[in-house]
Amino acid sequence: MQPPICKPRPQSHLEFLKPLLNDSIKQLLIQYRSGRTNFSDFDSIFTRILNDLPEPPPLELVWFYSATRFFSSKLAFRDDSVRLTSSFFQLLVSFSDSFSGVKKVALLSPVVYQLSRLVNSRRRDALSLLEGIVSYISMYCVEEPGDDDDDVLMVSGFSFGDLSRVWVVDEVEDNCRVEDCLEIFMPFVSETLRKEMDSESCRVGYLAGIVASQVFLLSLCSRFDLELSRSELEKDLRESVLQMISGFHCCYFFDVILKMLLLEPYLHLTSLLGPEDEAILTEIITEAVMKSAEKLFLNPGNGASQRSLHLENIAIKWLFLFDKTMASLRRNKDQEKTSRYMSMFTNSRIPYHLINWVISQGEVIRDADALRNLTPTSFIGKLLPLSLIDRSC
Repeated sequence: MQPPICKPRPQSHLEFLKPLLNDSIKQLLIQYRSGRTNFSDFDSIFTRILNDLPEPPPLELVWFYSATRFFSSKLAFRDDSVRLTSSFFQLLVSFSDSFSGVKKVALLSPVVYQLSRLVNSRRRDALSLLEGIVSYISMYCVEEPGDDDDDVLMVSGFSFGDLSRVWVVDEVEDNCRVEDCLEIFMPFVSETLRKEMDSESCRVGYLAGIVASQVFLLSLCSRFDLELSRSELEKDLRESVLQMISGFHCCYFFDVILKMLLLEPYLHLTSLLGPEDEAILTEIITEAVMKSAEKLFLNPGNGASQRSLHLENIAIKWLFLFDKTMASLRRNKDQEKTSRYMSMFTNSRIPYHLINWVISQGEVIRDADALRNLTPTSFIGKLLPLSLIDRSC
């Protein structure tokens, strides 16, 4: 499964790609459902287009072209879904030489779908492949000055949901709604995040955060099949969570994880873990996120170049998640954890960071010193009336 070599050309208008992709998707689905297994005619057409386009090629074009290569190669791998997925991962990586770091990660979206199927059927076999992909994402899921992670994902209004039909063709009927296709394509992503991803304003960096978050969750789910005692498993999970959060040093990834913990009652992993194990994993991830936010994204000495507004959004979501977690601990009358979390909040500089940011935006806070000694609930109550905070949430 080798891709064509993309030659750099002057920037060209890409309007023609929308009808081309829409028509090609329809034809591919018709041919695949009729039993066809070789799609060399698509190969020749899209090889020529990719050679004529400037680098880097649009993600949507690479996704569709790679789908035709994937379907054509399925017979060669027979029933070895692990080798097939590994080969597909390598194919997409080979397309990405001219991509920025976060764009390399966003490109892996269809690989995550294949991984989710593997973790359902061959969890232990999937773990080694997942570890390799985690290492790859750790290398590239880092924002750097000049990255094009703010590129809009869509090609002239082309629907990512329509493209997902290609990948889930074995699991849906002809008339499957786009929303249902996306839910199958990204089974561990909430409806809120899927809607944002399928909008025309979706950014490449945001999709990279979603991709990284899904690999993060799938890797952790696979660890439940290790032959470990319950105490050993929880220790392994805590270490793995912290390692991956530190490795995926991208504010988009961290923002997506915060949204999932804050907006959803669970992580959509029940089909893989069951409710008890999912609750344990959610608790471990939540505590790791609480501990990691300041060190990774809000410490001015960490050398990271991050967008200011995005950082403030992370800080505010962290504050709301802290409040949500503390409320849950109080309802359950867990005094030990309540005390530990309260100590974590008291020692954190994130409230101080938010106060300084609000002041820098021209707002007046007369009792700033008193604010630093409040509980999360009281702190939120003081800052919510400020319009700047309201707009950032």
